[in-house]
Amino acid sequence: MASFSVGAFGPIFGWRQQPLPGAFWIAVSTSFGYTIAWSPFAADYSRYLDPRHGPKAGLFAGAGVWMPNIVLQSAGAAAVTAVGLQQWDFANPTSSYTDLLPGWLGVATLLAIWVGALCANALNLYSSGLSFAAIGIHPPTAFSRAAIVLCVGAVGIALGILALEDVSSYEGFLLIMGYWIAPWLGVILADRFLAPRVDFAAYRKPGFRNVAGPIAMVTAMVASVLLFANQALYVGLLPSALPGLGDVTSLAGFLLAFALYIIIRRAVHRTSRAPLSDSKEYHA
Repeated sequence: MASFSVGAFGPIFGWRQQPLPGAFWIAVSTSFGYTIAWSPFAADYSRYLDPRHGPKAGLFAGAGVWMPNIVLQSAGAAAVTAVGLQQWDFANPTSSYTDLLPGWLGVATLLAIWVGALCANALNLYSSGLSFAAIGIHPPTAFSRAAIVLCVGAVGIALGILALEDVSSYEGFLLIMGYWIAPWLGVILADRFLAPRVDFAAYRKPGFRNVAGPIAMVTAMVASVLLFANQALYVGLLPSALPGLGDVTSLAGFLLAFALYIIIRRAVHRTSRAPLSDSKEYHA
């Protein structure tokens, strides 16, 4: 897969360039992977919210993620159109963008990027600390927990420095994020879809395991990657035969996981301790 993000949206702004087959959907998948990468963090913060405020919190959080991305990515596509493919510096795209702006605005833009990175990675580090706790690592003191966050941050900085050598590797990283998060979201949303018809009492019993979730997620992830992935590391069976298909792995993984979870859980829970119920009452 060649570098695609420059030419994918060019025609929208009137710029004509030899099209790369499937570039539009590859760019969409990259954008999608970046945006939904925040979804697994929701549970780390929603536990502090009043359940009555859940719908509003979800609406505003979703709008706060999607709207800035729409604006900024549109601005990025416009910048590439203004500079032109031949003049665009792939090794330093930030410089290519800020060179189009007045000096003071370029500095303000770089400052905004820096502050935005701090805010975004504060969430990353916090959730990383919770992830360590979830797998059974329980530091005895608050300082020890802070040390875990610092270690995770140091690893992130090291990986970021290495990634600067090849900006296209970040594009591949975003695609991979979508590969596993999209099936995860499919399972989560399918579970919420079935929630009003589930007897949750069995879920609270020690030893109960809901096997439908991991089965649906892993199956959907493996199948969608094998069939639809289209990036530098691996090109799936369908994009190899149909280059214009691009990369729709995230969409395929989401839909497949959603359907599989409903089918598998209905089948499994016919004989499990958490049968589906005809009651419309939702036990939170």
